[in-house]
Amino acid sequence: MDIFVARQPIFDRNLRCVAYELLFRDGISNAMNHPDGDAATRELLSHSFLSIGLGTLTHRKKCFINFTQNLLLQKLPLAFPKENFVVEILENIRPDIEMQLACLDIRGNGYALALDDFEYHPKWDPLLDLVQYVKIDFQKTAISDMGYITRTLRKYPIELIAEKVETRLTYKMASKLGFMYFQGYFFCRPQIVRSRQVPSSKLNLLIIMAQARDPNITMTDLEKVISRDVGISIKLLNYLNSAFFCRGAKIKSIKHALILLGLEQLTRFVSVITLTTLGSDKTDELIRQSSIRGRFCELASPHCGLSGKAPELFTLGLFSLIDALLDDTMEHLLEKLPLSDVIKDALIQGEGNYAGVLSLAVQYEAGNWYKVDEMVQYLGISEEILPEKYLAAIQWADALTV
Repeated sequence: MDIFVARQPIFDRNLRCVAYELLFRDGISNAMNHPDGDAATRELLSHSFLSIGLGTLTHRKKCFINFTQNLLLQKLPLAFPKENFVVEILENIRPDIEMQLACLDIRGNGYALALDDFEYHPKWDPLLDLVQYVKIDFQKTAISDMGYITRTLRKYPIELIAEKVETRLTYKMASKLGFMYFQGYFFCRPQIVRSRQVPSSKLNLLIIMAQARDPNITMTDLEKVISRDVGISIKLLNYLNSAFFCRGAKIKSIKHALILLGLEQLTRFVSVITLTTLGSDKTDELIRQSSIRGRFCELASPHCGLSGKAPELFTLGLFSLIDALLDDTMEHLLEKLPLSDVIKDALIQGEGNYAGVLSLAVQYEAGNWYKVDEMVQYLGISEEILPEKYLAAIQWADALTV
């Protein structure tokens, strides 16, 4: 069974990723025919915990998972480990006495509960005494209602999560209203400041990053590119000698690393390490998301009729959030970089052969399954390979950006 799992980050006030909401589907076509099937949800949860491994998906952070009316009444959450596990109660459940008793039992067994897509009504009062989190959708709830809802909830020991936060302005507004956590893709948006100049130090790092991804680069050229920045060289060697690689012989030089790892693998590491340095003042999740996109695009390329283009597609995904990292427009940043026109067209205009692969990565990470299906049809890619490639991209990025 092919399990489609996307994860959406949840941030605290310091923009540290503290949790993920997991979005499941058992197949794109199947998802559209049976979006709310209890049996499918049960199968997906079992597969995710037992086969994929929750730690792999959430990187040891809390995970929020939706449960339907029937699954809560059956107390399905009790079948899974309670550590770092938050049971989301969907907004369409009936909060009758039977449901209250089921939630009371789940809570009594040490599980955390959250109300999803919350809109206040007195009928929810009994559950508000049980839950630890309340999630409010900022795209569905009128701003004029927010103050009333948040004031009403203050009498409960609840932490508020703002959902569908897509802009920095919304994030700041939610913070002022007392929300402690934030879910949405606001962190992927640049804060454009007129006449802002990218510092020369960061511009040099960008150029190093682009040059390292030149498909025609040689080992000698790459060694020179890396050696131009002492900080990058030291970080690279420290990483390659870390426990993650478990190598017997210590890597002592860039040349030694090139011999052991090969050109292509080392260029990937250089790119991500450079990106991490560029985004040192940003949330780690932005670096992680860039890395996942890059690796996913690379892994998907042979299945989209783009065999031989994997290095360029890795670059495409990796650079897709560079505007958010540096708070500048994509056009302004890319005009300074030695990237191919096909990459620039995909990033700036959303055009060309590569743009579809990037769109597939972006829609998959957001769990927009209908859009994923459109891109699957457009690219002629088999949907069965997507879960494996995305999970592999998550594992690779998490290992690099820990």
